[in-house]
Amino acid sequence: MKSMLLFDAHLDLAYNACVRGRDVTRPAFDQPAVDNEVATVGLPDLRGGGVGLICATIFAPPKNSKNRGYSTADEARALAVEQL
Repeated sequence: MKSMLLFDAHLDLAYNACVRGRDVTRPAFDQPAVDNEVATVGLPDLRGGGVGLICATIFAPPKNSKNRGYSTADEARALAVEQL
């Protein structure tokens, strides 16, 4: 039987690490809730599931009462560059 390459084509890894302060090197169940939201994945979870490739997105949310988002294009760019 041939092995299959599994991939995650949309993962907010940089956002979770840089903006949310998550330690993505830990499994999701070991990561604390942030703003009452539980972690959904960590690198060990991906490895354990046989995921061999991820497409990490750069995500800059618009500002609202719950997050540190952007109001202008310059602020959006700054958030994106921080994640790079």
